[in-house]
Amino acid sequence: MSEPVELIVRERPGQRISDEAADQMAALYASGWSLRRISDRMLWSYGAVHNRLRYRQGLGMRGQGGTRAGRAGLLDSPEVETQRGPMTRMYVEERLSIREIARRYGIGATSVQRRLDHGGVQRRSTGGWRLLRGDAARVVSLVDDQEL
Repeated sequence: MSEPVELIVRERPGQRISDEAADQMAALYASGWSLRRISDRMLWSYGAVHNRLRYRQGLGMRGQGGTRAGRAGLLDSPEVETQRGPMTRMYVEERLSIREIARRYGIGATSVQRRLDHGGVQRRSTGGWRLLRGDAARVVSLVDDQEL
């Protein structure tokens, strides 16, 4: 929906959202506008728009950042497909950490994990070999007992 010729905007603080303004908000939201965009254009707070649409108008809200189905669709995009091969190679062959791969691509570690998971890559355990508190003292004593 292109921007309507005349949006019903808030004229003064404390003003309640009229039924006409709420109907316009619902139409904009249904056409794909975000709550933030509606609140910015109509001069209402984000919370006021959210509450009016969800509780008074009874609209179901879209999740932030899209739905899981939407994310799955993004994981199949050509851009992600071209990244998955090199990411898999870095992770499996070069044994880079997910964080290091994310840093190189300039994306979050969770995005790298999702792409590797979607590509069927088996993830390594996190952290490698760790010493427990009691084990650290035992290892130190074993090293001290041995003559190097």
